[in-house]
Amino acid sequence: MCNVPFTREVGASIFAVIRRAQAAIQAYDNGVDTLKQFAAERNIDGYFQALGAFESALANTYQGLEFLRKNVKERLFEKGDGSDLERINRIYNISRHYDPAKDLSEEHLRAVWLRNDGLCTKEYTITYNELRSWVEYLCKISDSLAKGQRPG
Repeated sequence: MCNVPFTREVGASIFAVIRRAQAAIQAYDNGVDTLKQFAAERNIDGYFQALGAFESALANTYQGLEFLRKNVKERLFEKGDGSDLERINRIYNISRHYDPAKDLSEEHLRAVWLRNDGLCTKEYTITYNELRSWVEYLCKISDSLAKGQRPG
């Protein structure tokens, strides 16, 4: 059993961070694998599997960082700063809240799609490398927390 020196409430948030980190890295790796498969086979199923995996990696990364933010009571980004985290937040919210009947246009049949360099919406892009860096950062924090250490 994990013996972490935190309050029950903080411990619950820590477990949520660890769970999101594990899900994020697994989804990201799955996205890479299915994107490679799509590139080789060019089937629509592979595209949507890769898209779903990268959207899941992005969502789990953002949610994990949100759990951390709530405990340290600091902002992840300033609105309008254009940072990776603001773009991750915007893509996450667009993916989560879009309504196909009113939010999609003839030129954009999906709210989020894949390009050669990353995930995109009409207004935002996060590259695969940027997303991977945040997944790795969350995993590093998760590892520290799992060892009972405060991230530094």
